[in-house]
Amino acid sequence: MAHVVLRSIMVMRFVGLTIIAPLAACYSPDLGDCTVACVRSADCIAGQVCGEGAFCAAPGVSCAVVSDADVDVDVQSNGDVDALPVDAPPPGQLEVEITDRGRVVIDGVGTCDPEAAEQCRFSAPRGVPLTLRAIPYPGRRFDKWDSSACGGQGPTCHLTLTLPVTEVHARFHKD
Repeated sequence: MAHVVLRSIMVMRFVGLTIIAPLAACYSPDLGDCTVACVRSADCIAGQVCGEGAFCAAPGVSCAVVSDADVDVDVQSNGDVDALPVDAPPPGQLEVEITDRGRVVIDGVGTCDPEAAEQCRFSAPRGVPLTLRAIPYPGRRFDKWDSSACGGQGPTCHLTLTLPVTEVHARFHKD
């Protein structure tokens, strides 16, 4: 059972914008370290303290802190908020091509399904590991990745974007 705690206010500063709001935290027993902002240890679940950077974490765990002056915030059209350090490299482009019938799911980024969209180009942060899963349509099976980024891997490809544009090609064929 989760419960909500309202004890203090939270101040967020984003590129010239300051938001002041009540601090509400929703807890569950499996809540991880560094996921809830806090003002004092009473704001954290049992076994966690309000530590470095004003995040709840187990004693001795250090939460990485990026000051608000070093963060660039981008609000996406779907309401998601991306916050990247200003000195982070610009996002890379992942271009997916598919031969025959199947789709490629990029975990946390999107899905390339040629039957649903003609173009399969995605923006993703460089330097962050991505997982691509090639999923064949009924009556088909995954053959191989035809690209150096995923070459030699099975239907699940693990890659990290390092270039401005990375191309992957998934090949499927009839059973």
